[in-house]
Amino acid sequence: AAASASGVTSRPDVACNQCGDTPSLGAGPEEAHDLILKTWSVPGPFRWEGDHYQLRVVNPWAMPLQKPHPRVWVPGISSKETIVWAAFYYLFPALLLEWERDLGWSKTALAGAFTLSLMIFAALAPVAGRLIDRGYEREVFSGSALLGALALMALSQVTSLWHFYAIWVLLGVAMAGCLYEACFAVLTRLMGERARQAITRVTLVAGLAGTVAFPGANVLTDLLGWRGAVMVFSVSVVVVALPLIWIGCT
Repeated sequence: AAASASGVTSRPDVACNQCGDTPSLGAGPEEAHDLILKTWSVPGPFRWEGDHYQLRVVNPWAMPLQKPHPRVWVPGISSKETIVWAAFYYLFPALLLEWERDLGWSKTALAGAFTLSLMIFAALAPVAGRLIDRGYEREVFSGSALLGALALMALSQVTSLWHFYAIWVLLGVAMAGCLYEACFAVLTRLMGERARQAITRVTLVAGLAGTVAFPGANVLTDLLGWRGAVMVFSVSVVVVALPLIWIGCT
């Protein structure tokens, strides 16, 4: 919806902070979200006096057809979760038979690395949550995704079993900082009481990760070999997921 805000800005979604302080990562965007929803649903003109934004006159001149307002989605985080789940979690079962056949290690030995990774994931997830609660959501999210992408690059070159285990230890650390637990902590911090609907939507979208990982890994393996497939997943995290993390945490 288009609107004018007299004396402050011509767009409510980029309203300036007259107090001179940058809005906090949690409360500022949350208030901006409330302002945009009001602009979509309440005929103007009206005055907005918030903790972070002060607008003397907000006058919407084109109201949306959806009532009470268009649905609000979280595409940055949702899409990112699909990618990192596919790359860091579902890649293991998708390529397990390829690794057994090419590297000559048993399923038991291979599964041990993944089990160790999940144990590290479970142990470190509360630590990631505490860091997110302290305001380090972008560092935790971005750093974890980057670590996972680098680990996948190393995985594409693996030749020994201990190397394989060491890589999955790193992937366990990465998963603790960018899968559901960390994602939901970020949504709760940024959106407060509105996080419930966002969490549901992220879960639904990220549920496509298995659908992406299995056929994607099979097709890429046929074209490039399993090492090339792992590299493609790694690059997708860097090129697609990391920018979405930056947007989603904003």
